[in-house]
Amino acid sequence: MKTVLEIPSGSRLLRLNAKGPDMIVIEAVSLQGRFEETSMVSTGSYVIGNTSLDFQRETDRQILRTHGPLNADFMIKMKDGGSKDTVVQFLFYQPIRYQWRQTDFFPCSVTCGGGYQLNSAECTDIRSNQTRPEHHCNNYPENTKPIPKLKECNMDPCPER
Repeated sequence: MKTVLEIPSGSRLLRLNAKGPDMIVIEAVSLQGRFEETSMVSTGSYVIGNTSLDFQRETDRQILRTHGPLNADFMIKMKDGGSKDTVVQFLFYQPIRYQWRQTDFFPCSVTCGGGYQLNSAECTDIRSNQTRPEHHCNNYPENTKPIPKLKECNMDPCPER
């Protein structure tokens, strides 16, 4: 079996067309870690990973559709069904999973006499609230990194020695 597509939880309006002999298999993993695998054998409505799917099987073509958001991470796999290749076309709307978050200000540069504090931004996984490498946040054009802020601190004069 070969994984052809990974679709994150929260994605919407999935449309998948597969033309060829291979069979679609869906693996769903919920946010709680519950695992489910379903082979799409016959035309009908399915509930996989707590998500409703419509599936249509024709002679040499399969169509998979869902409207609302997926309630689990989906992995679409193809189970070998013959000597011909299967061509897969798909479309779905992916939710923003990673977002920039401003950090707290770093410690002041001096203890007295006037200094500066700076903050920065870190890329955060919205689902787990964990910090991730910056490239994750850069995948979304509408997700711009906040400009660092600078502020004065410890403005009291230093005691005389």
